[in-house]
Amino acid sequence: MSKLYYGTIVCALVINGCASAPPRVLSVKSSPAEANVCINGKFGSELISREQQCIGTTPFEADQVEVVGADGKKRIIHFNQLDQSKEDFYLVVNRKGYSSESANVPSWDHFVILKQETPELPHATITPEVTVPPVALMLPTPAAPVAIIEAKTGAIKITSDPPGALVYINDTVRGNTPFAYESQAGMAKVRIEYPNRQAYEGTMSIVNGESRELNIKLPATKRIPATVIGKNVEPEVDETSEDSENETSDEIVAK
Repeated sequence: MSKLYYGTIVCALVINGCASAPPRVLSVKSSPAEANVCINGKFGSELISREQQCIGTTPFEADQVEVVGADGKKRIIHFNQLDQSKEDFYLVVNRKGYSSESANVPSWDHFVILKQETPELPHATITPEVTVPPVALMLPTPAAPVAIIEAKTGAIKITSDPPGALVYINDTVRGNTPFAYESQAGMAKVRIEYPNRQAYEGTMSIVNGESRELNIKLPATKRIPATVIGKNVEPEVDETSEDSENETSDEIVAK
């Protein structure tokens, strides 16, 4: 064979090798490790169900996963084949005893630091021991000062009707209702969303050592009848109304 022929083969191999794109790998690490790695599809996703499903524990790396789709059927999806304009999904990392954290995908390399949950602490008092030397005349001893130790954080517990609504704290998605959030004292911006429901948005004051509750009822959105010039169009029946007995709900999961 001629050198030209060998050169043609080598060139073809190089071109084919360069044309193949590297696999898209989802990498998730956490501190502490051995946390659950879960995903759920966003609104409109067809390949990934909006119901939370766990796919492994940290440290986690994979270029494909087996999930349940919006049609309820199991399938294996390759991240390289996802249409990112339609198939974005939420990544949720959680572990028992720690607050869950969530992130948007596509963003394929994640390192998550989980915050340990702190139980509610009541106000504690410390009374120092007072030693009085023996004397012939016992005088009343002044009361010792009482030191009060205040908790350094406060908490809010959020529930919704219907449950499973997506919770944003200070414009960052944190999880789904029912949801508990612990932070230092201050004001927190809260937004709660659920498909076909009016979103709630407000602020809550977080007070040191206190746990406050927020219970939100999300009313159904009303559809506006469409009008076509020269023809009246009957409005659709809103099956997601609160008065409907067959109310449907899609759970949104996000940590």
